[in-house]
Amino acid sequence: MSNRRSTGGPAPNTGSKEEEVSKPAGAAPVPPLLTLSDVGERLKLGHTSIDLLVRRGKLRVIRFGRAVRVTEAALALCIAEMEAEADRDRPVSPSIAQRVVEHQKASRVRQ
Repeated sequence: MSNRRSTGGPAPNTGSKEEEVSKPAGAAPVPPLLTLSDVGERLKLGHTSIDLLVRRGKLRVIRFGRAVRVTEAALALCIAEMEAEADRDRPVSPSIAQRVVEHQKASRVRQ
């Protein structure tokens, strides 16, 4: 084997994962994709809870064979839907000011 460098092949790989891959003209940009572990870290949840969100259809995923990925938009939508669901399930209670007024009215009626 010689130490001479070949001039006909592709440029050597520098090992940087950040290198930009050339895209065809007019191709849409690929959104950042998260693993289920990434999602779990962000939400401070375990893998069982994340799997449950996926199985119930609350967290949309993209599958590449066995690999499962989540877009930032899907994660944001999941969080927004969970917040809305929590708001719907929360009982509406009167504010403290309303309760004071109601108490004062009830006190006047008793006198």
